[in-house]
Amino acid sequence: MTIQDTSANNRKDHLAEVLEWDVGTAYDLLLSLHAIFRPKEHGLPAPWAAGVRKRLPPRSQQDLKDFYGSSLSYLAYTPLHLVLEMPPPKDSLHFLDYIEAIPDEQFSRRMYRPITRNERVARIVARALGGEVIGDAEVEEFRREVGRSPMALVTSPAEVRRLFADVADPAATKRRWLHVMREYYEAFFAEEEKREQSALEQMLAHAQALARTTTVPDLIERISNGFTISADIDLTRLVLAPSIWGHPYTYRLEVADRQLLIVWGAHPPGYKLVPGESVPNEALLVLRALGDPTRLRLLRLIAAEPRSLQSLASEVKLSLPTVSHHIRELRGAGLIRLEMGGRGRESKYTIRWPSARKAFKQLEEFIQPDSSKASEP
Repeated sequence: MTIQDTSANNRKDHLAEVLEWDVGTAYDLLLSLHAIFRPKEHGLPAPWAAGVRKRLPPRSQQDLKDFYGSSLSYLAYTPLHLVLEMPPPKDSLHFLDYIEAIPDEQFSRRMYRPITRNERVARIVARALGGEVIGDAEVEEFRREVGRSPMALVTSPAEVRRLFADVADPAATKRRWLHVMREYYEAFFAEEEKREQSALEQMLAHAQALARTTTVPDLIERISNGFTISADIDLTRLVLAPSIWGHPYTYRLEVADRQLLIVWGAHPPGYKLVPGESVPNEALLVLRALGDPTRLRLLRLIAAEPRSLQSLASEVKLSLPTVSHHIRELRGAGLIRLEMGGRGRESKYTIRWPSARKAFKQLEEFIQPDSSKASEP
């Protein structure tokens, strides 16, 4: 369900005029798979995530890994844009039926989303989508360019070749993807979806209430974990959608020219993905992010002045993908803020300490729940 924002109090912000809201568990069906295959990044126990994957038969476990274990899964198997465009209700089964209705020959083209505007890469992808065999030199060029993209993806030649083989045979890939997604839904996500809907509605209502009292850039930063957009970014459409499984990250996708979809990850108060889990996830993410000397150096640089990913890589003399990995850890912990630039300006990172203070408070309350009382005279 996409809802146009009509709040009169928010008209001071030109972005409010193009703001829409969307909600649906289908977003989380897709993003849950990123969390299941990258549990540490989401503050989840790795043994628990492995147990979820093992609910599927061995052949399906491998298929799911092929689709979502690769760093390229966001390009070809996480079609958030298709959730946005589908009619309501946007639950998992309606979404899978919506994908099944796509003609076989159009499946890969509809699923795939570019992350770089490099024309050479676009031609390589177009040839792969057309069924052509992509040579080793072009595989390496594709790897190099996605490594330089804003997502700075680190990929192996085998992953790229598998992606190109999949998109070159859309009918077979569609059958295999739909089969394993329906198995995953039945084996695990169906139960999650039952308890998730009300939480998503709660997140949406909270964000809409905030939107009536603040600007859109400030709103996005407050509901996300340190992401926002510049006030002068030129958009004709901006859609915000909540996600539980995306926590602690924010997923942004340019669905068309000057049209942006932002899916923000968060947990409503008291909501836990892992039943019975009591360890504070935010504290774990912060402690892990701070436990690396390179990340501490990056924090020091960002605290001195706002920095782009490219300038940070140049300063610490590390590759863009390596710095991107460390930045992702800091972003996941909420220790830095990313502002998506407008009018040709670079996106830059700034320091963000409230998450650290909150994490240490949670840690103290978890380890010594009566410490506040004990310190009283």
